Amino acid sequence: MKKTITLVCFLILALSANAFSQKQKTARQIFMSLPNDYINGSLQHRATFLSFPKSIKADTLSFFLFDNGVSKKIGGDFQEPQAIGSMRVFRGKSRTVVGLRYQVDDRKEKNPTVDTTKIVTVLLENINGEWTEATDSLIPKASVDLAYESLIKNYQMKDVKREDVWIETQLGIDKSGIAQVIRIKRDTSVTDFKWFKWNGGSFVESEY
Repeated sequence: MKKTITLVCFLILALSANAFSQKQKTARQIFMSLPNDYINGSLQHRATFLSFPKSIKADTLSFFLFDNGVSKKIGGDFQEPQAIGSMRVFRGKSRTVVGLRYQVDDRKEKNPTVDTTKIVTVLLENINGEWTEATDSLIPKASVDLAYESLIKNYQMKDVKREDVWIETQLGIDKSGIAQVIRIKRDTSVTDFKWFKWNGGSFVESEY
């Protein structure tokens, strides 16, 4: 019994120490320490991705990935992917979650449009020194059917086709949370759908 109690206490202390360590790091320090699956490149190369120095705050920053900075995991089938992105650190007493949003396009695309742009949003958590994706466990999977119904009932968009609707996840920069917005094919605007407020340990659906 004593050994079990000791082991449990050790795990709690380890997790607490890890959360404390991540909590003390700035957004820039965390950005520089992310795995190559999310920001590909050496430390020197990564520094050049922070092309918007005035945007760097304690919890947020913006970046531009080029010259193989976009990993295969993020770029997918694009031949020459490049991306503009944002990062937000969600801090809490027991955990720190890092949100990354990428707007990816292909430099080989001669006439890029909103429909050829790929949006990728991931949530990461560092547990015992290892980065792991926490997107699916923290944010409920969005229903395109509900989004389509919302456009018709709440916004009177009667002519919208179900197959032209998709949902995009955005990081709250001015407010601490995650937004799910609705996009329609060939339309550059977005429509509010759901807002999840960060409460220090999880994201809770709430009013905008």
